[in-house]
Amino acid sequence: MNSLHGSVGALALMMLAACAANAAETLPIAGAYGNADGCKFHKDGTIDGDELLLLTADSVQSYGTGCDILQALPGKDGAFLISGICGFEGEETIAPRMMVITRVAEDSAALVIHDEDGTVWGDVEPCP
Repeated sequence: MNSLHGSVGALALMMLAACAANAAETLPIAGAYGNADGCKFHKDGTIDGDELLLLTADSVQSYGTGCDILQALPGKDGAFLISGICGFEGEETIAPRMMVITRVAEDSAALVIHDEDGTVWGDVEPCP
């Protein structure tokens, strides 16, 4: 009976490890993508305006919101469904949030960040 229990326990641990590995995936992009304010923030840490928008493999940031990406699931046509945990300026709470990242156009390097309700956060391009 102990060997069966041990085998089931080992199988459960392997399944948990596989799920954790999948959940830890980041967005498969190289470097940072941003608008002018976002790329400036990425480069030197300064914020010049409230238009800041920055996307990296493991985070999404705007002027008032910062999200850690927990999982990036690929969809059709190169789109990604992102799940994350977000904090909001002036608030002590954090909340889960879903986003969709798509290409501006098939032949473009620029990306579009969509909120879970379809609202567009904005376009981001590779930072220099």
